[in-house]
Amino acid sequence: MGWFLDNENYESFAAGTFVMYDMLKPDVILELAWRHNIMDFAMPYLIQCVREYTTKVDKLEVSDETRTKEAETNPQPLVMGEQLMLTPAPGMMPMNNMYGMNQPMYNGGYMGSM
Repeated sequence: MGWFLDNENYESFAAGTFVMYDMLKPDVILELAWRHNIMDFAMPYLIQCVREYTTKVDKLEVSDETRTKEAETNPQPLVMGEQLMLTPAPGMMPMNNMYGMNQPMYNGGYMGSM
């Protein structure tokens, strides 16, 4: 893209924005066009980017509304069977020694004799 700008080949710059659409960042193209005073050549690319982002936001809004409606109609219970999901299941808590401290899960330390 820089080569097109250096050689003042602005039509190829505009064509390159569409050929390399997925590899370019809109902020970089906007800055290059602004610095070289060729906003007219970058505008079709920028319009396409705005359209793409608008479509993505619209899809996210619909997805969020759907998820919210499902959550309101089908609330998830906090109780799974007889076990609250907020507490660990029996047998999942680490064993405590008589001082209330958690015992290590490994046999570490020096095992030699003196």
